[in-house]
Amino acid sequence: MYFLYFELACFLISLVSIKKLSGVYFYFIPFLALTNLQEWGSYGGWIPLIHNSNAWSLNLFNNIEFVFYAWFFSTQTIPGRRKKIIYLTAIYLVCAMVNIIFIQGIFHFHSYSYLLGSLFMIYLVIDYFYHLLHDQTVYIHLISYPPFWIGIGILFFYVGMFSFYIYFEFIIQHLSTNYTHLFSNLMNVFNLILYGSFSIAFLCPKPPQTIR
Repeated sequence: MYFLYFELACFLISLVSIKKLSGVYFYFIPFLALTNLQEWGSYGGWIPLIHNSNAWSLNLFNNIEFVFYAWFFSTQTIPGRRKKIIYLTAIYLVCAMVNIIFIQGIFHFHSYSYLLGSLFMIYLVIDYFYHLLHDQTVYIHLISYPPFWIGIGILFFYVGMFSFYIYFEFIIQHLSTNYTHLFSNLMNVFNLILYGSFSIAFLCPKPPQTIR
């Protein structure tokens, strides 16, 4: 489970870069702390099992994760699109709660909600990039622009996770003997991209912007 170390390294980098992480970026520090608590807690068996499952904790964390990323993108856009993100977040949360309570249950991984949340994240990043690249008011050096790297990490991570979880039930039923190995390898790759991109964002200097 190398991805646990990627998450930990990203959190440590955020702490080292704390003087540069102002505004919305500062909140990545407690978010990454929570991420590490969830992942290391699951791996180490520190999270209490209920009905022989710790899925309840992962389901709760995933919803916090989606809301956090949605909130981040809402801070990077104009008020009109911000309201749209808030509405879409509320719709997602309603669907997730319906799934957890009435369909898959709290003690089963909410793969249906996760698929919906992944699509939501992919949409947010693509929409953000579209408006960023069509913004005629400023010139931005993308390579040194933190939101660009955060968006890149989230986009590739959730495209990968969506591709995996859309076949999740099939894999569990028909490839169960190889499931753990396959899942571990994919998680390592996806998390390396996600937390590597976050780390680059945290280390970026304040990007120069030139009014056109």
